[in-house]
Amino acid sequence: VVIILRDLQATIHRKKEIRPGVLYKTLLNTLEEGVMLLQGDQGTIISANNKACEIIGCTHDQLIGKNVTDIGGKGFKEDGSPLSIQEYPGMITLHTGEIIRQRTMGLINAKGRLTWLSVNTCLLEEFNEAVPGLVAVSFNDVTACKEAESRLSESEYIFQSFMNNTQSPAWIIDEDGYIIYMNDIFKRVWKLNNSHLYTNMRDLMPKDMVEQYV
Repeated sequence: VVIILRDLQATIHRKKEIRPGVLYKTLLNTLEEGVMLLQGDQGTIISANNKACEIIGCTHDQLIGKNVTDIGGKGFKEDGSPLSIQEYPGMITLHTGEIIRQRTMGLINAKGRLTWLSVNTCLLEEFNEAVPGLVAVSFNDVTACKEAESRLSESEYIFQSFMNNTQSPAWIIDEDGYIIYMNDIFKRVWKLNNSHLYTNMRDLMPKDMVEQYV
């Protein structure tokens, strides 16, 4: 009988080791937000996770090593006006050191898809105006929220238009009698204005009217 013994501790230990680079990449690619690292005056992209590639509409190879100015697409502000490259949050942080928090911007990406983003930036090196350093940029896709806000605003506009075009006074009160809406005719009849919103009807109207409606 021949018995061969081997010390496998070193092998097991090596298998358990995870290289920092692999760990970093794996961690970034599990995030549901886009993350990029920008460096230098032109905002050279030195790292980007999978979500960033998806949102921007480029492959990883198309992004890495490119400047922000080279990746295509078009940015714009919340009011729809154009957003120049130098106004991109990451570029602002690179050139001024200003940290951006939850800045909303629109992006028509390289594939022509409209996306609304909420962007944050962070300095990873001490700011040096003469030599722009390293900046982390993270961004969430908030398109669904913006579209919901737009639909809500449209519904509110339709409601306001309808109520202000009726020929009768109209108002809405809550269960405690506080006024939460008045149309224009109601305001004129009772000589009220928007400063009276969220005031209790008992403080504004005749007692018999209050007893009828509250």
